[in-house]
Amino acid sequence: MKQKEMHFANLSRYPKTCGTPDDIIEAVKRERGFIDLDDPEQRRKYSSSDSQINFNPRASVERTEGIKRAKIEHKQALKNLKQGTTKTRVKKTVGRPKTATEMPTAKGQEVLEILRDKGFYDVSDWSLSQVYLSNIISQVRELGHTVDVITGKNRKAVRYVMSEQ
Repeated sequence: MKQKEMHFANLSRYPKTCGTPDDIIEAVKRERGFIDLDDPEQRRKYSSSDSQINFNPRASVERTEGIKRAKIEHKQALKNLKQGTTKTRVKKTVGRPKTATEMPTAKGQEVLEILRDKGFYDVSDWSLSQVYLSNIISQVRELGHTVDVITGKNRKAVRYVMSEQ
């Protein structure tokens, strides 16, 4: 007995025709100004018909002069490169002038001034973090001042005292 190979047609779940009728599509094309490039009878639109062209008879002469000028400048720049006479670009430093203070931050300068005036600085007067205050004190020490730490019962800093120099 011979077996025949079964043939199944390809299944396509997509519709074979467009759901919109052709006359509606043509009406939309006409309304929106679509051009059928295959139809030679349709009116052709050119960009020149939409806008005015300002004719400048000197434009080509100005263009050639500009190209000549650019070539001369390019040759001069290459010559300067070979001779080592290039102009180096210097970056301008634009910004607000820095105030002449010893400490890099305003809070640090305040702490240093209080230490100089009173001779001590209470930690309870400090509203920011303790680590920041200890960093400021270490910066004061780097400036050459001697600052001693007075600790409380729990071994935390209570007061910083500046020694007389």
